[in-house]
Amino acid sequence: MRTGRIIPMSRIAEDETEDMVAKSGYTEQDWDTKADELKKVTFKPTLSTFEADILQQMGIKDERKRAPTYWY
Repeated sequence: MRTGRIIPMSRIAEDETEDMVAKSGYTEQDWDTKADELKKVTFKPTLSTFEADILQQMGIKDERKRAPTYWY
């Protein structure tokens, strides 16, 4: 990191996956996830809790008041 030089990857490492299968020789199977599906954004982060997200998605209004929380 000090010199700022980038160590190039070997061609063998670029061509093989973790399970030692060559990427160039792989044919796409029916059960594989398609490239279009990989590009879709399926998660939208929010600052609410999991329970609050479910309540909002199902249209449930929570009218309860929370008890005060004290931190000592």
